[in-house]
Amino acid sequence: YVTNAANFALENDSFMTIIDLEDYSTEKVMLGNLSEKVLSENGKIYIINGSFGSGNSISIFNTTSNTIEKVIDLGTGNSPNSFDEDNDKLYVLASNAVGLGQFFIIDMTSAKIDQTITLPETIASPKNLMIDDDVIYYTSGKSVYNMAEGATTFSAEALITFDSDASFANIYGFSVIDKAIYISDSGDYASDSKAFKYSLNGNLEDSYSVGVAPNGFYSND
Repeated sequence: YVTNAANFALENDSFMTIIDLEDYSTEKVMLGNLSEKVLSENGKIYIINGSFGSGNSISIFNTTSNTIEKVIDLGTGNSPNSFDEDNDKLYVLASNAVGLGQFFIIDMTSAKIDQTITLPETIASPKNLMIDDDVIYYTSGKSVYNMAEGATTFSAEALITFDSDASFANIYGFSVIDKAIYISDSGDYASDSKAFKYSLNGNLEDSYSVGVAPNGFYSND
């Protein structure tokens, strides 16, 4: 299941490409909403309807009928950028036009918002939400933050803040894999940059020279 932005200037022409892994044939399904990241759970596909500050909802795609069965409105201006699932709850991170972060917990059975938490104003444009061992992680600028799953407030204290002299230095790639935190520096988007490995306590364990604009980490298990 692959989302496509189509014109990208229009919110209603995004579509889903469904790829059959048996013969690699494809099917195109119009979504009618700005669409980006996807997550598969319990036979349904959850779609972030947000990109670069536009869009403000989560769509639930039924894989049997190949149709959108529900759209969950996050409120005007709350553009989602990342999400994760745990224990039948969908955790969604969004930020508005001025960078104020909003955190939504959605009950995946009822498809309704259970809880909304506003992040501290000092944490600008939060993104890269992911959950590992009942801990929620996310990033802002050059910093990584965390909170216990089930907490009702977010701490303004960063777990990790890395130093970089690059002109556009920022956390560009982020993941938590095998009890370690990996982040990458966007650098100047023109020359080779760095990736870093940290312990879950925030201690630097290793660094790596990598290519231009490293922006993702994936386990090979």
